[in-house]
Amino acid sequence: MAVQGLRNSIKGAVSSLKTVSHAGLLLDKGLEKQETGTGGSEARKSLFDRLCGTTSPEPYKLAFQRWQEAVQAMPNAASQVMKAKGRLIVGLGGEGVLETGLTLHHTYGMPFIPGSALKGLSRHYAEQVLGITAPKDSSKSLDQLSEPEKHHRVLFGTTDDAGYITFMDALYVPGSAPGDCPLVPDTITTHHPNYYTGGATQWPWDFDDP
Repeated sequence: MAVQGLRNSIKGAVSSLKTVSHAGLLLDKGLEKQETGTGGSEARKSLFDRLCGTTSPEPYKLAFQRWQEAVQAMPNAASQVMKAKGRLIVGLGGEGVLETGLTLHHTYGMPFIPGSALKGLSRHYAEQVLGITAPKDSSKSLDQLSEPEKHHRVLFGTTDDAGYITFMDALYVPGSAPGDCPLVPDTITTHHPNYYTGGATQWPWDFDDP
């Protein structure tokens, strides 16, 4: 069974586009039809193929250059160009017309890592690897804390007091991906083994190790 996803008045226009300047708009609005049942979906495959052919639009390149210059001009700011060792996806749990989400820049449609995600990653590393844990008593002032606790408070803050460090978004560097195509097709299968294998049913929960 198939449900048409685009109005007839724009279906032809979307299908005839040779290039797409905003991958996010295409991902949210470009699925021609939603097909159910076995055997896969040609409409979904076509959508993914077009997404993976998206390159950096010129406005994004100019915006990235302005952003770099602004960061470099900031006092006490530090930035670093980094390369992922493998494929990276952020926002799997986000809303979308497909089963999984994907974080793309709202204005330019390019992938990026939100500053909030970088802050969470940094806190996880500090606590799990470096052993810098949050103060057990959040009511204590900074001068009442141990040195590791002070570092944690300054970096990450509390629910009542923001940290002293601003974590900015990590933007895709134009031209850094092969062919300047930062999106690639992949298959992600996330299953809860104890739910599918015999014995008593164990429901998935937030603290399962994938």
